[in-house]
Amino acid sequence: MDELSMLCMVTDLIPKDATCRTCKHRGRAKLNCYSNKVIQCCTMKPSKRSNSGYKTIKVTDRACYMYKKED
Repeated sequence: MDELSMLCMVTDLIPKDATCRTCKHRGRAKLNCYSNKVIQCCTMKPSKRSNSGYKTIKVTDRACYMYKKED
């Protein structure tokens, strides 16, 4: 966990029980056109290694400092 995420948790900028599942920035992408598998990704964190172009996440991860509640 980076220092900025820890600072946000201490100052209560994000709820303590917030996860990536309830974040507005969570995206879903198909693995490829031949597979039914869907991967979860964070649209605020770009990545050159993944097929979707964004960092792959687990929805049970703790929310980071960019967390925004989904409407």
